[in-house]
Amino acid sequence: MNRLFAIVLLALAACASQQDSRPQGDGAVQDNIGASFECMSPPQDAAPGPTVTCTVGKTYCSALRPRGGLGAFAQCEAFPDSCAATPTCACILPTPLVNCSCEESNGMVTLTCDRI
Repeated sequence: MNRLFAIVLLALAACASQQDSRPQGDGAVQDNIGASFECMSPPQDAAPGPTVTCTVGKTYCSALRPRGGLGAFAQCEAFPDSCAATPTCACILPTPLVNCSCEESNGMVTLTCDRI
């Protein structure tokens, strides 16, 4: 039993000493930097509003829900320079907008909020 335990510990130590050769950050995000993705406005009366195209690492999708007679709206907003290599919701939150949710997937970030 002790010998088996020692073998398992040696195997774990060998795995822990191996270094990851991938670039820092999420590899999928790094692979997507510069790629385009669609930014859609939230549905308004069951029909989505216009679609714009954002760029991973440069812009995020900012979508506003309809409110008070104003229609849904979507636009691409620039990330702060410090976030270009690792675009996430944390880079753009908190925001002065209200009732927001943020989703991210492989560098494609979408912030959806109510109109003020």
